[in-house]
Amino acid sequence: TMNQINEDLPVVESPSLQPYPVSFLTDDQLNNLENNYFRKKRRIGGRWTLQEVLQEKQLRFADENDAESVFRVIIGNCRRSPDIRTSYADVHRSLRPNQKWIGHSSQRLVKYALGNVIRLCVANSLPIVTVLVVQTKTRRLDQDAIDNIYETCLALGCNVGPSAYNFCARQIAPSRQLVRVLH
Repeated sequence: TMNQINEDLPVVESPSLQPYPVSFLTDDQLNNLENNYFRKKRRIGGRWTLQEVLQEKQLRFADENDAESVFRVIIGNCRRSPDIRTSYADVHRSLRPNQKWIGHSSQRLVKYALGNVIRLCVANSLPIVTVLVVQTKTRRLDQDAIDNIYETCLALGCNVGPSAYNFCARQIAPSRQLVRVLH
C-alpha cells in the first residue's frame, strides 16, 4: 500500500532544502558557499553545512599516484558537465590547483594520471572512463588519446579488437552510465 511505501522512506526535515547532493554543485558555487559561511562566521545555516562544502572541495583534488582519486575527479567533473565529459585542463586543475597549464609537462602529468586510471578500470572490470577526458576546445578525444587508451588496454590484456577508434567508442556509453549511477 501507499502508506507502507511512505513509512519505508527516510524522514527528511525539509525536502525542498536538498534537491540534489552537494557533489552536483560547481566549483564556483562551492566557493561562494564557503565564502558566505566565513563572512557570516557560521558553520551551518544553508542547504549544506560548511563541513559538507569543505569535504566536497577536498574530494575534487587528486594525486596522480592515487588512481582512485583521479577516477573520482573524472566521474564528478563529468556529472557536473552538460556533455558528460571533462577536459585535460580540468583534470590538471585537480592535480595542481595552484598551477597553470604548462605545455608538455602538464600534458605528461595528466597522461600519467590517466594511465593509472586505465589500469584501475581494467583491474576492476570497469568501463575505461578516460574516454570521457577530452580536449577543452573541441570536446573530443584526439587521435593520440585514442591510441594511448587502446595501446594501454591492449598491453593490459583487454580484448580491444582491431580498431582503436571503435574500442574507445564502445567505452563511451558504459562510462557515461557509470557517471550516472555513482555519486
